[in-house]
Amino acid sequence: MKGEEGMINEFRHLDEGYTVIYCPDAETQQMKEVYIETEDFSKIDIAIKGAWKSWKRDKKKFIGGVDGRKAINLARLIMGIDNKLKHVLNLTDNPYDLRKCNLIVINCGDNQKSDVRSKIEELKRKVPPILKIQKEKPQASMQQQLVLHNDEGGKYLNRAEAAENLGIAKSTINYWNKRNNLSVKRDEMGKVIYDDELMGKLKEIKDTAKLIRKEKVKKEDSAKQQNPQKQDIRILKDYKTNDYLLVEIESAGTLSVIKKFNKKQIEQLRESFSNILL
Repeated sequence: MKGEEGMINEFRHLDEGYTVIYCPDAETQQMKEVYIETEDFSKIDIAIKGAWKSWKRDKKKFIGGVDGRKAINLARLIMGIDNKLKHVLNLTDNPYDLRKCNLIVINCGDNQKSDVRSKIEELKRKVPPILKIQKEKPQASMQQQLVLHNDEGGKYLNRAEAAENLGIAKSTINYWNKRNNLSVKRDEMGKVIYDDELMGKLKEIKDTAKLIRKEKVKKEDSAKQQNPQKQDIRILKDYKTNDYLLVEIESAGTLSVIKKFNKKQIEQLRESFSNILL
């Protein structure tokens, strides 16, 4: 089933007094099963008009949604906490088990106190496991959530998927979006949605950049052909060994030793050159 006026997530009420809500991972779009107590469902359903999603912050997963510009943490909503000095702790560290029996409210920082830690461990042992019930998921709607298709059948990608698809870095996508002032669509959490239209524009930019690089290489190659490297041959003295070196000097300033001569050989060369008529 799907909420009609509130959240758009698929959900299923179970016989055990629990409800499972299917929440897409904000980064991978993989569907996650989030368990709540059915008595909490009504306030969760009307809290947002978009989708509850699995997010990651400070290396920890959590379930959240957006109501207008306000971000809502699902665990805090269930426990009725709006005080920033209070913290909702997940006893089993399972971000997808949001039954109240698995949540506890403590003051920020109290989880470092020994007596609080003892209480947490005691309550943790009492949390009943979630029964793994084989259930048939509503495939059509689940697929819609999984790959985020729009009405025209185009696929929405996140930035990582878009970068992989284009064969470029994620930072390059950000740069192109800003440099070219591209018009973008955003999801409930304000992240850019890479639909077919935006992906088409990015591909055009990539092809143009590739063409510009090719033209630049051609010009550089042409310039090298028109201005070949000049070379010069000189005799230099090596003051460490008192030998003389016949070297080839390229236009880039690099030296290449052709032959080494001692002082006697240089005198012989000098006499030989003096007999040459130019």
